Amino acid sequence: MAAWSREEAWMEFYVFCVIFRNALFRVGTFYAVDVVAPAAALRLQAQRSGLE
Repeated sequence: MAAWSREEAWMEFYVFCVIFRNALFRVGTFYAVDVVAPAAALRLQAQRSGLE
């Protein structure tokens, strides 16, 4: 196991955080597009058909 300097450890941690944040963002975007948007569209459609 390599002996890390403090700067290398912080760089590794920073890269990990950026990758983790990007993954969370992708999952969040996927959830918003595939789950929330269709549910909202269905709700709007139901309201419209109820009004007419």
